[in-house]
Amino acid sequence: MAVVAAGERWPDGTLRPAVEDLWGAGAVLAALEDFDWPGLSPEAALAADAYRLVRERESSHLHACASGLELVAAGWEADVDVAAQVGSSSVVPVLSDRGFVPAP
Repeated sequence: MAVVAAGERWPDGTLRPAVEDLWGAGAVLAALEDFDWPGLSPEAALAADAYRLVRERESSHLHACASGLELVAAGWEADVDVAAQVGSSSVVPVLSDRGFVPAP
């Protein structure tokens, strides 16, 4: 299994790492580790630990990071608020030919 903190690209095509992607991957990995997933790699354990440092403070940290500040300045604060929600969905989204739909 692989969990990837994807990041994004700058306009010139170079990689733009994003701390929020590290936290997102870390949230998944921390949950796996909390349920006794065997043997996270050192890199995966670092991502899990990075998430644990912001756990229960996701909103303030997302609003304060570079991408969060950019999004808020562009009028997308509500999107940052949604991105900070953890465990708020009651369904698992599945990608279909119609876009994302709830899992059966």
